[in-house]
Amino acid sequence: MSYRTQQYADEGRPWFEAVAGAAVVFRSREIADPKGVLSQAKPGEDRKTAVGDEMPPEAIGEAIEQYVRQLYADWADQPLPVLDGKTPREAIHTADGLEQVKFLLHTYEHGEAQQAKAQQRPAVSYEFLWQELGITP
Repeated sequence: MSYRTQQYADEGRPWFEAVAGAAVVFRSREIADPKGVLSQAKPGEDRKTAVGDEMPPEAIGEAIEQYVRQLYADWADQPLPVLDGKTPREAIHTADGLEQVKFLLHTYEHGEAQQAKAQQRPAVSYEFLWQELGITP
């Protein structure tokens, strides 16, 4: 995790550990000036973190999937501005609403596929949201 100030880091750590659970382990604290670090980097230098080097892509994918499932646990029943304030569950009762929800889910899946590819990890499946609504792609 990265925070702007040490105070934010101290305040954010308990929250982050509660969200991530056993997926993370505190190893150390490093205080660095980002401008200084970036100014020292050589062009084309690989900027992987120690955590990224040690953690297998599958484990990273599992941790992200766990977080996504928690984040979207009540998504189907939350009003969304993009659906004119309707919940996805309400919106799917009309043909236009169903298409909007499907488009939204495909957008989530596409964004996740791009992130997973860039991070060289397995993509998180959003199938659980399709199933929650009882619809198919």
